[in-house]
Amino acid sequence: ACETLGPWFRENVKTLADLARADGASVVFYMGPRHPAFYDAKWRRSERFQRCYAAFTAFLREQSQREGIFFLDLLHLDSFQGSAALGDGFYDDHHPGPRNARLLIDAAAPTLRRAFAMARPTE
Repeated sequence: ACETLGPWFRENVKTLADLARADGASVVFYMGPRHPAFYDAKWRRSERFQRCYAAFTAFLREQSQREGIFFLDLLHLDSFQGSAALGDGFYDDHHPGPRNARLLIDAAAPTLRRAFAMARPTE
């Protein structure tokens, strides 16, 4: 069902965003990075994953056009200039090492700053 992102998923995302907006908060959705070897071995040639990934990112990019909703797609190393070296870049298939953690923080910071600046918590 991921190819169509069933109504339950779409409604849950929209409800979460509406609840956040009502509370004066912003929402940042993200797709975390994967080690390139893992991505190549598991997902690059998977047509199902590629369809799901395309549908998921398209939907969240569409949602990020709404005020207070943001989306970061950091799946691919080149999206944040990460390192493919296991010792330096990742501890395993999806936990970044210190260098990539710093690069991820640097890549996400502008979006997180915008999200924080837009937030107007209600009391």
